Amino acid sequence: MQTAIDTKRAIGFDYYSPKAESARLIDPYFLIFKWSSWYVWGFCRGKQDFRMFKLNRMDRLELSAEPIANREVRFPEFETKTFFPANVHLKAAFDPSMKWHLIENYGSSSFTIQEDDSLLFEMDMDENGVIAWLLSCGDKVTVLEPQSVKEKMLQVASAIASKYQE
Repeated sequence: MQTAIDTKRAIGFDYYSPKAESARLIDPYFLIFKWSSWYVWGFCRGKQDFRMFKLNRMDRLELSAEPIANREVRFPEFETKTFFPANVHLKAAFDPSMKWHLIENYGSSSFTIQEDDSLLFEMDMDENGVIAWLLSCGDKVTVLEPQSVKEKMLQVASAIASKYQE
């Protein structure tokens, strides 16, 4: 990837996202470390727009002989809501042992300590991403709101439990 950026050449690859698998050809401009992962910011020739691609979702990278087009390159804005648009207001109670998890992901001001020592967390989040994040907390979190997230958590937990019942 760095060679493609340095030599101003396009790069082709297969890309695996939560939505679909696709073959991409991009003009790469920047390597970026964000959200604990490496990304490339480039102009996607298929979508005719700038996109950010997570490096570990790429496969079969090929350095193209095609040069990168001369265009004005804007550096991406890293507002979380730009890449992960919020569509639910999550309210959840966390076990005190999960304080590190909340701080690591959202900072020390992301929760309030309750009288029972539980951690009350409230934030606008993307419903799809929040399910995976909540599941990473195991039984150390209780979703209080919204009902749609509570129902989805129950569905996923039930599906997991059914795989292990004899």
